[in-house]
Amino acid sequence: MQVKVNEEVEKLHSIIKEAEAAGAQEAGTAATAEAARVSYDVQKAALDMQQSEAEAAVLEGHQKDLQDSREMFKKELQDIMPGVLTGQTTEDAEEKNIR
Repeated sequence: MQVKVNEEVEKLHSIIKEAEAAGAQEAGTAATAEAARVSYDVQKAALDMQQSEAEAAVLEGHQKDLQDSREMFKKELQDIMPGVLTGQTTEDAEEKNIR
């Protein structure tokens, strides 16, 4: 998208130069300033988008790590205390093992 906008801004600069050559100096100066502002805004938006995408990737990684940690904790808890997550007491589990 940024490349397309930059191409359009370049075309606009060519048109502005032609207008200035034809005697529209004041309008050309204003148009040049506006084109520069648009180009800056597009570059800033592209940078903001890249930064947001990078932050989203980091967040996604943290969410995956958190999920993995939850699963690991759940497994360890079940290994240490069988039945605790299902509401089964230790005595119930011992009775099952005896039978």
